Amino acid sequence: VEAAPDFKPTHEQYVVTNGTPLYRGPHWTPGETTGRMLERGQRPQILGEANLGLFLLVGEKGQGVGYAPRSLLCPVELCSGKES
Repeated sequence: VEAAPDFKPTHEQYVVTNGTPLYRGPHWTPGETTGRMLERGQRPQILGEANLGLFLLVGEKGQGVGYAPRSLLCPVELCSGKES
């Protein structure tokens, strides 16, 4: 996973509204996925945001495992009904 020069830590919790692959960097590049997927309804660990907030760094046990487009996730307090 690439380091983002404009990374900003966040403690906000998100829920996945549309499934998406995780990307190696905070940008859409064909073939640059990590092989991991987020499924609708998941509440992944979010470590921070990058690329002017357009991507969220998804973590596992505190380590970054890939970036997800912010447009495919929603803050839990706004979209708590999306988990099913």
